[in-house]
Parts: sequence; structure tokens; C-alpha cells
Amino acid sequence: HITEGGITSVAYQKNPDPILWSTRGGGMLLSQTYEREQNVVAWSKHPMGWTEIDSSDVDWDTSAVSDGYYPTLRELTDAEIPAKPETPTVADGTATIANASELASKINADKTGSFILTADIDLSGVSWTPITGFSGTLDGDGHTISNLTVGTLLTDKVGLFSTFLSDAKVKDLTLDGFDITADDYVGCLVGYATSVDNIVILNCHVTNSTVTAVDDYIGGMIGYITSGSVGNIKIHQSSVVDTVIAGDDGSRQVAGMISYLRCSLGETTASEIVDCFVTGGSVHGKDEVGGLAGYAQGRSGKSVIIHTCYSSTPITVSGSSLTCVGGLIGTVYDADVTTSYATGDISADENLDRSGDTGGFIGFSGPTSAFVNCYATGTLTNAIIGEVSNYWGGFVGWSENDVTYLRCYTTSDIVITNEYGNSFIGGFVGLTYGSTYSRCFAWGNITNTNDGGHGMGGFAGECLQDGATFLNCYCWGKVIAPDNVGYPEGVGGFLGRTNVTGSGELDSNLTITNCYCAQTIDKYGSTAITDGITKVGSTYGGFVGRNGGVGVGTVVDTNCFFDKETCGFTDDDSTALASTTETLMDPDTFTDAGWDLDDIWELTVTNAINYIQMDAEGKVSSVAVIPGMPDVKEDEVWCAVLRNIGGVSTRFIERMWPRVFPTQSDCRFVDCGVFYDGEPATVISGLSHLEGQPVSILADGAVFDDQTVTDGAIVLPEAASKVAVGLPYRYRLQPMRIDVSAGKGGSHTMVKKIGRFFISFFKTLGSRYGIENNMYDINWRNEDDYDSPPALFTGEKDLNFDGGFSPDDPILITGEKPLPCTIRAIIVDTDFVD
Repeated sequence: HITEGGITSVAYQKNPDPILWSTRGGGMLLSQTYEREQNVVAWSKHPMGWTEIDSSDVDWDTSAVSDGYYPTLRELTDAEIPAKPETPTVADGTATIANASELASKINADKTGSFILTADIDLSGVSWTPITGFSGTLDGDGHTISNLTVGTLLTDKVGLFSTFLSDAKVKDLTLDGFDITADDYVGCLVGYATSVDNIVILNCHVTNSTVTAVDDYIGGMIGYITSGSVGNIKIHQSSVVDTVIAGDDGSRQVAGMISYLRCSLGETTASEIVDCFVTGGSVHGKDEVGGLAGYAQGRSGKSVIIHTCYSSTPITVSGSSLTCVGGLIGTVYDADVTTSYATGDISADENLDRSGDTGGFIGFSGPTSAFVNCYATGTLTNAIIGEVSNYWGGFVGWSENDVTYLRCYTTSDIVITNEYGNSFIGGFVGLTYGSTYSRCFAWGNITNTNDGGHGMGGFAGECLQDGATFLNCYCWGKVIAPDNVGYPEGVGGFLGRTNVTGSGELDSNLTITNCYCAQTIDKYGSTAITDGITKVGSTYGGFVGRNGGVGVGTVVDTNCFFDKETCGFTDDDSTALASTTETLMDPDTFTDAGWDLDDIWELTVTNAINYIQMDAEGKVSSVAVIPGMPDVKEDEVWCAVLRNIGGVSTRFIERMWPRVFPTQSDCRFVDCGVFYDGEPATVISGLSHLEGQPVSILADGAVFDDQTVTDGAIVLPEAASKVAVGLPYRYRLQPMRIDVSAGKGGSHTMVKKIGRFFISFFKTLGSRYGIENNMYDINWRNEDDYDSPPALFTGEKDLNFDGGFSPDDPILITGEKPLPCTIRAIIVDTDFVD
């Protein structure tokens, strides 16, 4: 019943939650929400039909959609994205292991053997000695080894296995509830493996564990691993979930999954980390710290391949000389990273003396690395007090020669509040030389309140003598520097400053082509770059802040622009054109400059229809998702909808309103709505398109009684500053049969009665529950405060229920108030008929 008629288009929304949108034959819009870790799937239908109305009678209000838009970058085609490496195969184990005693005795007796678990193994109370020198195969066959406690702060090379030799393979295994302690070289699976080849870790997972060490090489799954002459280390389809990686303030190479992976000079086969992720828990260390890996290095022309991986785990760093911290990887050399992302926050907040090389995705990128189709979204915060050198970027902190970035982006905000320091901060990259950035963008805001600093830019902080290439890139977001005359020197909307150290000419090496910046306002981004800044000489500029260094002249930029209205400057140290906002939203501006608006850039000039009543029928022909605005941080969902207007079939391009809302007063869960945000008012007009219709009202977060629109307006019983008015949006949730254990097997076909059930809500209000034609209210108010509306509720509700005896579960949850409803779980208390 979901896909009846065939799927005609699909689109994937990543932020703020994973949703698969699709359309099916007949014009129905569908969505599938899911939580991979919880194995929860839910389908929804979204009726978006047409109604017979004459366009001449409609007040087409397009105030909610801009008449123009800055240019944005198109997604890469499949041909432009490197192919994912194939999943390795590992033969099934042979010798069986059924308990803790056999796990130790059988493997220690034959460390080259092939083993398979036949049951879950609980190591509670077992005195475990990590297995050394393993080079065989361990097949978990989907089973779990749990509750291992091992090691002390005086031991090295600690884990389920102490060391691997070449050809070790582990697959289909979960390690749960481990508590590992060591001096260094530590991981839940294995602590140490040096000069090893043909290693495979396939479909292995660490959950709910703790790894603690006081020295170096600390990983959630693997501590330290280097290849021999062959290489071919493969880590695929594996994860670390809800695990604490606790290094000391002096710990180096610390990461959520693998602390250190280095290939040998003679490696003949590339090593890989593919389809792996780290989520939940936390990572703490000092140097070369990453959400997925602390250090990764390919050699001899064989890159480490990292494909379709992510980390959402927060990172904290402390200790002297903090360097190389990244949301995904701390340090990389000679790595190919594709279709991966990092969303965890990074913070350095101890009163210590130095930090640097910190990026939302990569901390430090060494030569001959390539990043394709990757992004970062976590917030970066540095509050260190002392003489510091900061190289902080929303995507990468420091990028060296021969590094390329293709269609990578960041929405990471950067907040630097240390007392003093030389800060090189960029929305995308902090410090760069010799790197190439193509089709990349940065949306994050930069705030720097220290008393010194050099080089702050919306895209790049500073570029050194070896130059860089920026091709088809842009940045939004504000850049706030301290109000301190003379410092920082070099603050620009795109590039903070250029500099030459030692000998060398920068002119011939630095090129910026087809790029623009807009420190933008309201619906386009954020506030102006000049807020609180005293301009000093030529060190501040709309596109480049300071072009300095011996022998350096004008930055080599071609066909570049900056928005002079939103950045506050009309000149700078470059040849970029100071342009108006309107000019930067005109396609002719860019086609005349030779920009590719067909394959690389897209510029949408909208004349969108915002108000058309939707009823039960629908003809949605296609759906698409694009990255949303930085202030919203939610992907935009667009639909092509066929409507009947005045007897003529007309196709419209329409955008779904974002679900993210900063406060309860900002909720906009109505259809064909008008939204007021201003001084307290009682008359809400602009509703002629809903003349004679009953409308729902949310005013300052409170639900008012429905009213009928008269003369294009309604009158509120009391004044409100934020008001949403529109047609009620009626939602219905009816779960499939909820199978529970009935003592005699599953309950799917059994006659049963649900006497009560629990619903886990998230930011919900106004829903009702019951069965068809017999619905009940839910008490949402948890206190006797009737002077304000009840707050959006997150938590569980214990509800009585009587749906009679039936093999079905007639549970129905519905609502039509202009408020959100998100349901995370339904748990039933059931009686069965024998």
C-alpha cells in the first residue's frame, strides 16, 4: 500500500533528521523516516492536491519566499564521485566457541585457526588476559561478547586481543559493555598491530563501552596499526556507539574508532576504512584527535581510502600544544576521503598555553590528500587562555601542498574566546598553501574576541607563499573580529590575508576564480562583517582583508564578487567587484562573467506561489532536496505540484516549510499560512486567499480558538508578537500491529486487548489518542501555571486504553492544532486470549 503505483522520484534529506522523500504514480508524496541504530522505520503520506480556484481571485502573497537568491553549487554527478571499494569477503569460521572458557583456551591453542561463536558470551567476573599474536579468523556470526574488564594504567597493548599479526580477520561481532584501561596502545578489539598485511575487520561494533588511557594510541575499536610491504588493511561496515574514549591531558592519537593507521613505504595495496561510523559517547585527548581516526597516512602513492564514513561524537581537547584535531580525522597524509561527514562539536576549554590545527572535519591535511563530497556541521569552540597560535577552520584547520577539495562544505560556527593569540581562522580553512579548493562553500559564522590575531576570512584565514587555488567557491555567514585598533590584521569576507615568509613570490601561485562572498542578513544568512570593527588602513576588506608580504602585489582573482551592502565595505586588497545584493542575484551577472550556470552553479529566481489550498487529492510529480540556509540548518524540500487553477492545469515549484523552529512561538504547523512577526498586534490581515475558511491560530506559542476569515483578516482576543494563521493540518498516526512476546510465541495473529500503553513524545503538544470515533485528550500541563501555554513536551505519557479484543492494534494518534507532534516509541501493555 506504500509503493502502489510505482515510485517516480526520490530525494534524501540529511538534516536535521534522515528522511527519504518519494513520489509515486498518481501524485502522492511520501516520506520514510528511520533510525538505523534503533531499526525503526515509519512511512507517511502527505496529501498535496489541488482545488478549483480562479487565480484572479487569489492574493498571491510571496513574502515567505525571496524573489531572488545568491548562486549555490550543484551536487556532484555520480561520475564525479570516486566509487566505493568493494566489501571484502571473509570465510565463515569453523571451530566453535560457546563460552568464555572456550574463547580463551581455543584461540590461545591455535592462533592461526578459524573460529565461530555459537552463542553470546558474557565475560563478567572473568579475569581476562588479552590474546597476543592472533592471525586467524574470528567469526562472531552476529553474536555479542560483553562486559569485559581488563588492564591497568601500567599496561600496554590492551583489548580483547593484545596484538594482531598479518592475516587476522574478525567479522560479524559486537563488543558491548567493555571497560578497558591501559597506558597506551589500547582498543576494545585490539590494542596493537605493527607491520601487518591483509587485515580485515568486517561488520564489527563496539557499544556502551569505556576506554581509558594516560598515554597515546587510544581508539574505541583499534589502538595502533601499521602495514607491512603489502598493506590491504580493510575496516568495513563497522561502528563505535555510545562509547567514551578518555585520554589524558597529554594523550596523543586518540579517536572514536581507530587511533593510528599508517601505511608502509612499500605498500602495494591500499588500506581502507569504508561504511564506518562513530556516534554517541565522547572523545577526549590532546593531539591528533578525531571522531573516527586520530591519524591516517598512506604512502608510496597508495592512499588510505576513507569512503562513506561519519562521526557525530563530540570531542574535547586539553593539554599543552594542542594540535591536529578534526571532527572526523585529526591528521591525514596521502588519503582519499569521499562522501563522509562530521557533525560533532569540538571544544578546547582548559586554561592551557597553545592550540591549533583544528577543523570541523580535518585538523591537519598533509600533502597528496583529496577530499570529495564531504561536509562538517559541528560547532568549534576555543577558550584557551595564554599565548596561542590558532589555525581553525570550519572544515580544515591547516592544509598543505597538493591537497584538493572537491564539493566539500561546512556549516560549522567557530567561536574563539582566548585571552591572547595569533589567530588564523577561516570559515572553511584556517591556514593554507598549495591546496586547491573547487566547488566548496562555507556557511558558518566566525566570532573571535581575543586581543591579537592575524587572518580571518569567511572562507580562508591566511594563505602563505606557496599560494592556493580557489575555483567556484563561496561563503556566507558573519565574521566578527574584536574591536581592537591594529589587530587582528587581515579580515576579509572571503580571504583574511596573504603573507610571504622567507623568500618567494605569492602572486603567481594564488588564484581565486569565480568566487564570491556575502556576509548576509535575514533570509540569506547573518549580519554584516563590520559589526563592532574599527577599520585600520587596508587590513579589512569586503573580499580580501590584507594582501601583505615582501614583493606581493594584488591578489590574482578573476570574475569574483562581494556583496558591499551586507559586508559594509566598498573596497579591499583585491580586484573583486563590489556588488549590490540585487546584482548578486541576477543570473546575467554571472553568465556575463563566464560562470557555468548549467553544470556547476545554480541560481534560482523564484516567483513561487505560497498560498493554494490543499485537499485530499494530489498530483506531486517529483521531489528534490537541497541544502538549506545556514540560520535554519535544515535541508530544503521542493516539490513539483500539478494544480488546477481556473480550469487550467498548471505546474508549480513549491517548498516545504522547515520543521526546525527556535522557540514554541515560531511553530508554523498550518497550511496555506500567514505568519506575523513584529510589534504586538490583534489584527492579522493578508488572508484573502482563505476568505470564509475556518483557520487555526497559534499566537506567542498559545493555541487560540479557530476563527473564520472575514474581509481577508482575523481579530485576536489579545495582542501577540508572533502569530501563525492557516488551515488546520490534520495528521493521523496508526501503527502496524505491535508484536510482543506472548509466552506462546509472537502476538501477531492472537486476539488481545490493550489496557494501557506508553507513548514517548519529542517536542509535542495538542495530540489526542484513542480509536476511530472515540478519541481522548492528553493532559499536557504538568504544573498549575495557567498564565502561560503549556510547553512543548518531551518524555513519556502513561495512557489508559480500551480498544476491545481484536488481533489488530486499533491505536490512533491524531491532531489538528497548529503544533508539532513527534513520536519516538509506543509500548503496549497487553492481555491475551488463550
